[in-house]
Amino acid sequence: MGQLVDLDPAIVRLVSAPAKASPRRLWNVLTREERRMAILAYLAEDPEADVRELLVRRIAGNRKFRPATVQKWDNAKLASEASRIELDDPLILVFLGAFHLAHRRLIVQSFFDKLGVRLGSTMNLEEDDLKALADSGSALERLAGAAAALLRSHPERDVFVWLLTARGMYPQLRPHLDSWLQSLELEVAGRDRGGEPPVAAAEERESPKPGVAEETRSAVPDEPDTFTTLDRVVVHALVDAAQQVEGSLNPEQVDDLVQEVVALNGRRHRSYFHLGLRDVLFQWDSGGEIPAENDTRRRWYWAGVIQGLARLNRLDDIVSCYDRERVVRSLGGDGRGPSSAAALHVVRALCHKNRHAEIAGFLQPESLLSIPELAELLHSEATRLLRADRAAEARPLVDLLDKFVEQVSETVDDRALPFLLEIRRRRAHCYRQLGEFPTARSILERLLAEDPDPEVKAMVTADLGLIDAGFRRLADLRIPDAKGDRVEFADVLERGRERFEEAARAGAKYSAHGRYCLGVLAAAREQWGPAVEHLEMALSVFAEEPDRYGEGKLLARARVYLGCAICQDLQSERLRFAGGQIIQGLDEGAELPQDWLNTVLGALDLASPDLAGAVAERILGARGPEALDALVEAGGAIRSKAVTKALLARVRDETRGENQRVRDGYAVLPGLLHHKLIEDAGEVLDLLEANACAGIQSEEFLDVVRNPSRYEPVWESEDASWSEVRCLESLGRYREAADVLARKFHQVLSSGKYGAAGEAEGILERIRAYGLESEYTAHLEARLRGVAGWEETREQHAAPVDSRRPVNVLFVGGDERQRQYDGQIERELSDRYPNIRVKFVHPGWSANWGPVLQECIGLLDWAHAVVIMQLIRTEFGRRLRKAIRVPWRGCPGHGKGAIMNSIIAAAAEVLHRSASEEARGS
Repeated sequence: MGQLVDLDPAIVRLVSAPAKASPRRLWNVLTREERRMAILAYLAEDPEADVRELLVRRIAGNRKFRPATVQKWDNAKLASEASRIELDDPLILVFLGAFHLAHRRLIVQSFFDKLGVRLGSTMNLEEDDLKALADSGSALERLAGAAAALLRSHPERDVFVWLLTARGMYPQLRPHLDSWLQSLELEVAGRDRGGEPPVAAAEERESPKPGVAEETRSAVPDEPDTFTTLDRVVVHALVDAAQQVEGSLNPEQVDDLVQEVVALNGRRHRSYFHLGLRDVLFQWDSGGEIPAENDTRRRWYWAGVIQGLARLNRLDDIVSCYDRERVVRSLGGDGRGPSSAAALHVVRALCHKNRHAEIAGFLQPESLLSIPELAELLHSEATRLLRADRAAEARPLVDLLDKFVEQVSETVDDRALPFLLEIRRRRAHCYRQLGEFPTARSILERLLAEDPDPEVKAMVTADLGLIDAGFRRLADLRIPDAKGDRVEFADVLERGRERFEEAARAGAKYSAHGRYCLGVLAAAREQWGPAVEHLEMALSVFAEEPDRYGEGKLLARARVYLGCAICQDLQSERLRFAGGQIIQGLDEGAELPQDWLNTVLGALDLASPDLAGAVAERILGARGPEALDALVEAGGAIRSKAVTKALLARVRDETRGENQRVRDGYAVLPGLLHHKLIEDAGEVLDLLEANACAGIQSEEFLDVVRNPSRYEPVWESEDASWSEVRCLESLGRYREAADVLARKFHQVLSSGKYGAAGEAEGILERIRAYGLESEYTAHLEARLRGVAGWEETREQHAAPVDSRRPVNVLFVGGDERQRQYDGQIERELSDRYPNIRVKFVHPGWSANWGPVLQECIGLLDWAHAVVIMQLIRTEFGRRLRKAIRVPWRGCPGHGKGAIMNSIIAAAAEVLHRSASEEARGS
């Protein structure tokens, strides 16, 4: 005979057969509170982001929430919700490790101390230590000693949970642990030896204060063994005492009352109901010894326990009793006697735990006849499961209900009982969802042949149409994204048209089912007028019963499809209504076919650009980045800042191909300009310029810089024209570049600004460098000579550049080619103009110009003037100019002479301004 232990049977089973003790099974025997503590312990230790993200996705999918909503939850709420969902074995082991490290550290530490293995701050042990232990000849003996020592000093349950965890975490020790665990041959203390009871996962035990719920209404059959006035008086006395109602009995008086009722008549078995109710309401030991115990008395006693737990809403504990006590599993019965007091509560608890498959074995059809509330509960639960597309779980419930209907129909015309017709229809739904269309069709056709009322007839007819078309349920009617797929979808749905039209003609409220099918069919065929008519009628009914039609996104899709049909039909006076319906439907989880985006957003834009933008944002939120291309094509970036920012993030993603980034850059630029995201637009223009100079979409970039509406106010026309020159030069299109520079040459000379001749000369030098025919530059040279004399006379009256007043000039631009001139220019300036000091910064053409920009900004406090060479990234130059507070000028040429002249001209301008200010002051 094995050792008797006071443990949950589920844990004993795992210990006795450790090879079956997978992490998932071990996780299931923990209480929900333990599972919550385990997950929270891991989350509190700054876990890897992908683990938290995985939990967010799992919970969002399980609860039908948006991931973004779950992402905002704190760790405590996340852990609480995650403790309810199914997890994978590797993740469970991570949480179990964190749980033991945080809450059972003493057990873990003692275990490894006994084994001589060092435990650090984590559960990750040295591989060599584990291997040495596992390979040693005394491994089994050492493990047995360590485990036995734990059992002497710690609760048995905690120790076995740890040992089962350890076998999962450390595969090297698993063979030895399994051998020792199997050797224990445990048996559960107090277990009924008459047979092996089914064991379910242990659930959390709550210990609420005795705040008793409203008395549960139960059907009381007209049998001798039923509750009498005395029983009701005792029940009320127990409830009042537990609630501490003023003037009620105290616990000792309650106990005296119950004991006396039991002693009044030894053959009055229902009196034992009060013993069970008393034990729960006053938190006494439930399931203790019962005087003169027999099967009937125990059934009444446990009926009292179950009803007491139900009054306290302790559904988890009811399920624990169901798993642990064979007598509780016998209370389904026929709905009479103790069954009448307990069956409804057991079923409600099993539904709460999603253990629907066990209900059909627990109940008999006779119990539904005796307790009408049971049939209503099963019907409600089956309906909920079917709407959640969980037909396999609903099947045992609808089959049991069908047997109930058969028994009722023997004595009652079920056409007079709409509830019974609804049960039969639900059973047909179940088989239809399971793909068993012939069975579903047979049920519905028999029901239709009985000439039900118009409401039922309308629903059944639409159901038959769905079967004709091969669809499992209304919620499966989802219009595909692609036009070709929609044609195929419509052809399939067309098979049910005759039935749908018949349902619509019934003129009943639930003709809405057939109308919805016709509306979806019309929308798929882009017949917008009929689509609006049918969908609007269907939506009016669906919206009245959101709980019924919300499952499977049916109500949400009706909103979106109606809104889209109104937009496509260009019913201008109803566009705001359409936009509101689309937004609400998208928020409820529906999707809008992607190739409808263009026309839908375009139509909404007529009513309100903000409304169109809101719809675009909802689509982005629902579909994520995969919807960006369709949204951009539909103008979503202009209408929505969120869409613009999402597309900008894709532009910044350097893991994507350069061509893809550039394509997205041109797509996002109008949105950035529209939403006045100036710095971001500058960043995109910089990317486009660099790639255009490298030959990627160069013509598109040239179109941008030639059209001010595509770059202003980020760049000025001066920026754009120099960028155009650099792009043309990089492509070897020198004649076009020269044409642009010639226009700039004339603009500069005509400006009359100080130093214009020198700047024009630099432009001319750049044109000469192209090697074009001399005739091209002859007229430019002639014009320059015509104004140079005047410019020279003007400069002679300015303060001389050889003044003793020092001038600091910062020169920015060029690359290694210009760097080679730095030393020569510094020496020549020292000889000719010792008062001019210059510092050079050559950023080159690198995309990583941010640090260089900061270096230049740091030198501005030193500089009296700045020269910016037109051989830099345009955005770099724009941002530098924004920071300059001293005179600056451009250097259009590339060579040493142009650089030298621009530096001297900048210094001369500083001295000229200084002299002018002094003259005005005197």
